[in-house]
Amino acid sequence: QVAACTGTSSSSSRLVYSPRCGRVQLINVNVRNQGVDWSNPDNLYWKHQVARRETMRVVLRGQSEFEARDVTVTGDVTFEVPDGYRMVVTQGSGTSLDVALQPLVGARPTWEWQYHMGPDGAVRLEYRQHYMAGLSPAAMAAVAAGVGLGSSGSSGSSNDMEEEYVLDYVI
Repeated sequence: QVAACTGTSSSSSRLVYSPRCGRVQLINVNVRNQGVDWSNPDNLYWKHQVARRETMRVVLRGQSEFEARDVTVTGDVTFEVPDGYRMVVTQGSGTSLDVALQPLVGARPTWEWQYHMGPDGAVRLEYRQHYMAGLSPAAMAAVAAGVGLGSSGSSGSSNDMEEEYVLDYVI
């Protein structure tokens, strides 16, 4: 599964991507936190090894998706999405966030980039959204109630991640 997502084939040096990857969409998202500890002498900026006071973190397990739209995320927050699910974060009342967890239907992503070569030789990208047919809001709520949602803190031990592909985004 790792090769299908990151795609470095052992027989060639070309990258191969697959719809079985983790996906993140951040649309009109503001992150307000204390961020990087700029005074930490152990920061290695060129290696992207920096100490942080607070962070917004998105952990995608296996084939999963995260979407945040029109929100302000405040403080030290971790969103963890289990394999086969899509997490949608929207602004709640005040500073709270509404988090919905939905199963991916038929192991198909809800969106993808389709690309082709234009007549001028340039690569043309097209955003394609696939709708999750057949799931009522009640069914999605029932699934979400049975699955734990990540919150502030660690994404688990390294043993938890040995057999699965995990994308971990830190902002």
